[in-house]
Amino acid sequence: MKLSPHKVFVFAGFGCGGLLAALMILGLFVARNEEAKHPGSRPVQPVFAPAAALDSLRNLDVRSLAGRSDPRDALAPQGRVNGASLALAVWRGQRIASLSVTFGDTFPAGSTERQAWLAAGASYFVDTLVRAARLPWRLAEAAPDTGDAFVPAVRSRPVLATARAMLARVQLDLDARRHASADTVLRAVVTIAYGLEADPRLSVAALGARIERDAADLRARHRELWRGEAGARVRATLAQADSSSRVLGRLQTLAWVAGIAPDNAAGLAELAADPRPPVAVRTELVRVIADGWLQDPDEMSRGISRKRHEALERLQQDTLPPAMRAALRAALAFKDPGMLGRFRRMVAYTQVTAP
Repeated sequence: MKLSPHKVFVFAGFGCGGLLAALMILGLFVARNEEAKHPGSRPVQPVFAPAAALDSLRNLDVRSLAGRSDPRDALAPQGRVNGASLALAVWRGQRIASLSVTFGDTFPAGSTERQAWLAAGASYFVDTLVRAARLPWRLAEAAPDTGDAFVPAVRSRPVLATARAMLARVQLDLDARRHASADTVLRAVVTIAYGLEADPRLSVAALGARIERDAADLRARHRELWRGEAGARVRATLAQADSSSRVLGRLQTLAWVAGIAPDNAAGLAELAADPRPPVAVRTELVRVIADGWLQDPDEMSRGISRKRHEALERLQQDTLPPAMRAALRAALAFKDPGMLGRFRRMVAYTQVTAP
């Protein structure tokens, strides 16, 4: 029986619709599967709306993020080789990529968890990272920003794991009364943290702040690491590091929640144009304007809102730091790839944000 042209188009329409539905379901499955494999790998999105997130961003006090680095707590750079290149070689190694180390300073003595943490302190890469920390640190040169959110400079899992192993080495040195060595390794951790925090990418800066906070916490617990300083200053350093880490983490969450709604694009661009916040924060605002549609179901199905491009174009008229302008240039160059292309980028985003 020969089908009429009308029936052919109807059946074909159902076929295309079914295919798209299957692709969307597959995308949701992939996203859930990544979270199942790496529970807690990304922060749980708050229940407040994007509009409320934008208001919170406007009122967030970022003054604690300015002028935090203290050279007395870090190693003085020596030589000309880029220490960041040496560290990246460790972090990108196949054996390190899946390494997981828990910061076990507060675990009970003799517990299995604490012993596992201390065992990581004997790892071969600790000495390599201490050597990297003694060199000048230029992460932006070793891992240039491509402007693509799907090409991360560093992944958090290996960086956190190796930093925690270095802190375990500090504890091992303290237990063996090698106080000078313990102090050197601790300074190396702080040096690496400072190098990450100086990066113009907020995800990298937040990672560095988290490591600095853990180092300050370990130091505050052991008087041998105070270097003759008053306990009040040591505790103040910990409080400052803790506050900075929390603010950066909250900034990331608020920015991406606010970026979901295209109606927030103009407001986010206004915040990005403000020269007072750190460059990493302003650059992140450009990224969420450009890529917020990845978490907006309406734009995923109907297309990327024109409001995002318009907000970015207005921002282009301002005088911006080089890193921010590079991110803006990449955002403006991106074109809506169509429904299938949007789906592919959503899957890529889910995979790249997993540790």
